Amino acid sequence: MKECVTPAELPVYLANGWNTEGCWNCCAFKWWVDGGIKKTSIDQITPNVESGTVTISYTLAAESDVKIKVNDMTGRCVATVADEYKEDLDNETIWDQSELSPGIYYLTLEAGDQRETKMISVTN
Repeated sequence: MKECVTPAELPVYLANGWNTEGCWNCCAFKWWVDGGIKKTSIDQITPNVESGTVTISYTLAAESDVKIKVNDMTGRCVATVADEYKEDLDNETIWDQSELSPGIYYLTLEAGDQRETKMISVTN
């Protein structure tokens, strides 16, 4: 095994549990991957069956314009949950999903140049 791996090789080494200790390049890159850079992400999607709403918790890497959209299986946008500027990094939005037909949808969070999509199931 190599004593030092490149940043491109590191994910394979870490996934296989191979030892990368003693290599500054590996350690620095692992720190960057694991927690050095803040990432925009959807933290939790919590349905409230009684009210027909969904609470969407998300984290932003930096203050930015935020768009949260819901697409059906064909990619057609069926709802815009949020389209606003957010200064807080930890956020929560409540969305009334009662007007959608039951099925599988994709919730997409866009903030700055980052995007995350999660699949959601709507049941009425």
